[in-house]
Amino acid sequence: MNLVLYILVLFIVFTTGVDCRRRRMVIDDVIRHKRAMLFREDMIAHNNFNPF
Repeated sequence: MNLVLYILVLFIVFTTGVDCRRRRMVIDDVIRHKRAMLFREDMIAHNNFNPF
């Protein structure tokens, strides 16, 4: 019974860790997309290439 509980806790911790990592990846993707959109608008507005 103790072993089953231990395996269940490990499974829950592993799945939440993977879910958190996936959510962080999605958030990073959204931030990168928004930054690219802002950068593109900035380039169109100024009409010159300035990467910094």
